[in-house]
Amino acid sequence: MLQIIRNPEQPLDAAEVDHLTPEHFTDLDQVRYLILTHEHVFASIVPEVTIVPSVRVGLVGDGDPIAELVASISRIEPGSVVTTDLIVTDLGEWTPDTTCNGYELAEQVLDEVVDLINEALSNAMHLVAMVGAP
Repeated sequence: MLQIIRNPEQPLDAAEVDHLTPEHFTDLDQVRYLILTHEHVFASIVPEVTIVPSVRVGLVGDGDPIAELVASISRIEPGSVVTTDLIVTDLGEWTPDTTCNGYELAEQVLDEVVDLINEALSNAMHLVAMVGAP
């Protein structure tokens, strides 16, 4: 089954995140920044597939802001790369479930991102299996 994991060969650098507090994550820009600057800490369990998380922001409806956790999934084949984006969740009401600081906080936030993506991947694969692949 396709899953994203924390890359054991690319650990989080504590010196880069020691300043973080839970208040940093009341602003989704900090979540975006943490994911963007640490995308190397994620890996797929399938060697031919890459999964890169990101936070996409935009406006919906009458101009209401939205922030979505997105997983870009790419399968590498001879001579081509097939990519699709999976919208994982709306982060508008999401805050990390933690009270720690620094390195431990960043670890927990990134682990929560992994959990959210894996749940969405599982749900998507289950749905495809139910209706049949094209």
